[in-house]
Order: sequence, then C-alpha cells, then structure tokens
Amino acid sequence: MAISTQDRKLLIKLALAEARSEGVVGMALVINSFNNRQSVVQSGSTAFGRDSSVRGLVFAQNQYAPTRDGSLDGRGRPWNTQELALAEQAYQLASNPAELQRILECR
Repeated sequence: MAISTQDRKLLIKLALAEARSEGVVGMALVINSFNNRQSVVQSGSTAFGRDSSVRGLVFAQNQYAPTRDGSLDGRGRPWNTQELALAEQAYQLASNPAELQRILECR
C-alpha cells in the first residue's frame, strides 16, 4: 500500500506512542493492527468508523489512546533519534507480513 509521507509519519508516531517500550516487533504489531483495521473498514464494516484513511482511522473515536492523552505528539517524554529509527524499522517490518510472522513464530 502506497501512502503519503505524512501518513507514514503518523503511523510511526502511533507505533511509538502505543508500543515504545515493546521494541521493533511490538511497534510493527501496532502498525499491523492498524493495517487490519483499515482492511476491515475498506471492506464495508463500520466497526472502526467509516473513514479508512490513515488519519481517519488513527483519530477515530475510542480507537487509540495516544490520540487522547497527548503521547501521539511525544508529550510526556519526547522521542529520541534512536526510538524514531526503531519505529522506522517497525514500519518496514510491518510492510513485510511474512517476515513479521516468521519472527513471531521464532519467539
């Protein structure tokens, strides 16, 4: 799925805010979960709202706590360069579901 740079950054911020302490795999699972939600909405379900855009799903009511508590913007403890790099790796991993599955099976 091709997405804009802005949407990619939003997903990376979401992964950091949701799973900063869970490492690359934990953050990749957040992005994977988002991708699954997007597929559900695109198939016609309204379980996660009606807007299947990245921004629409991230900010859908009662979906992601970081949109309400400020952590999506790095409030509380700002993200450092290393964390941002790990979140980028997580995005890449989530973009390769077979590899993510392989890693999970090895755990």
